[in-house]
Amino acid sequence: MGTIEGKVEYRVGKQIATFLGVPYAKPAIGSLRFEKPQNLTKFDQIYRATVEKPACLQWKGKNQVARLPKSELFPDFHAVNDSEDCLYLNIYAPIETRDKPKTVMVWIHGGAFLRGFINFHVYDGAMLSAFGEVVVVFVSYRLGIMGFMSAGEKQLPGNLGLLDQVFALKWIRANIYAFGGDPNKIVLFGQGSGAVSIGYHLISPLSQHLFQRAIMQSGNPLSPTFLLGSGSAPYKLEKVAKRSGCSFSKKNQSFLPKFENATIDCLRQVSANSLILFQEELLNQTIDTVFYPIEDGEFLNRHPFDSVYLQKFGSQQEVLMGRNSNEGSFYVWLALPFLYLDSKKISNVTIEEIKDELKEFGPRKARQYYEHLFPSILSKFKKPNATIARKELEKLIQKVFFTCPEMKFIDAFTNAGKRVYYYELAHETENSPWPKSMTGSKHFDEIQYIFGHPLTQPRKYTFQEIQLSLDLMRNWISFAKTGKPYLKKWTANSVKSKSKFVFDKYNYQVFNRFNASECALHDEVVTVAASILRYYDD
Repeated sequence: MGTIEGKVEYRVGKQIATFLGVPYAKPAIGSLRFEKPQNLTKFDQIYRATVEKPACLQWKGKNQVARLPKSELFPDFHAVNDSEDCLYLNIYAPIETRDKPKTVMVWIHGGAFLRGFINFHVYDGAMLSAFGEVVVVFVSYRLGIMGFMSAGEKQLPGNLGLLDQVFALKWIRANIYAFGGDPNKIVLFGQGSGAVSIGYHLISPLSQHLFQRAIMQSGNPLSPTFLLGSGSAPYKLEKVAKRSGCSFSKKNQSFLPKFENATIDCLRQVSANSLILFQEELLNQTIDTVFYPIEDGEFLNRHPFDSVYLQKFGSQQEVLMGRNSNEGSFYVWLALPFLYLDSKKISNVTIEEIKDELKEFGPRKARQYYEHLFPSILSKFKKPNATIARKELEKLIQKVFFTCPEMKFIDAFTNAGKRVYYYELAHETENSPWPKSMTGSKHFDEIQYIFGHPLTQPRKYTFQEIQLSLDLMRNWISFAKTGKPYLKKWTANSVKSKSKFVFDKYNYQVFNRFNASECALHDEVVTVAASILRYYDD
């Protein structure tokens, strides 16, 4: 590897060695664009890891990003410095207690596999490292069109972003001892699509023996957001090739496009910014051009749903997982922010207006969902109005994309003889940047507490919120080190016992899980989505 020089930071009175922008693979540029990650050559000189490296090229999502509150708690995607040269790690390690190798916590960021970066200031690895006496590592990986475009065959198999993560884990396992970490005590934790990634690592044959246990926040491998299989992958690439002026042919005069090496070589000559622009154009056209993980026969050797239901898990025995109490509000806000105006203004909004607005949001194929969903979620109300529709949409998203997939994963994981510690964060931050009508704990809300933001900015939080942050960090760190949370009354789910540990501001409680019959609509939605996505839409 060679010699790496970092810098010293201080948190809670402790010294933390900080290494920013440590490369774990050759830059995926030029001839290495769309290639699997490649081994680095050894440094000839001291590598100075004291400056942040750019994020991976990503979709900025201008319309959606503009709807996020202006707050330090959210990344400013418009201002992200991104580049194709982005396969780097940020590493934080305690200095004063290096006598014994430390547990290593590896963070996989979220962002729907389309955006996200490791230099977001709320991701305070130094704080978590100092507080828990652990080594903390952040992994940057290729996103969107650069990391998940696929030809469906060997020329471009896909899942490069996930292969980047595997490659990073191998690098960490091989080198983390030099930073004070224990290569046999590596724990993955992540949020959103980062948590989904971790769920995939739990079932991927390529990831086994690279980590010991996992923490999944607001995501898991059964998320129906990522239903797309490998069947539509060639058509996505066909659209990009056409837009880029790169040639291809049809297989045996069929409709299926055939890509030679020359096609991929041509795409390597297209400017990176042009590819990101093409991706944005395509994202506005059809859901089939969203670049997500696929069943590639290598990293994912079968559909994730099948792997989970067949209990094809690795050697990991414990998982800590859960989500926030109102994840759905975040997504309803992105699509329908006017529903969170004051009650007088909302009272004039009709259900048909909501449906019309939804039809303008997102790709064409998604519009078929709305016609199916509204009768299902509003049928029990005699006089549904906009406020009811908003609350029911929040509940629907919560169940379909979070709670019900969690229930199904817990059942499969525990039936395999393993343990799951399940949580819900119910506390609504008092100084929240969201409108007052958005109640509960929203998507991404837990991040500030997990990384100790209330400890570095105590004037912005109540005493109870500071205590909540301390307790969440204690539980995450204890689980990483021992496989059990810090709080004794938080017990594991098993085949016979199912429960949820709820974190609120004033008290923490254990609740029995709700009845599985409440997931009937989830199953219906997934079935409809899978049916719609079988068909390709020009």
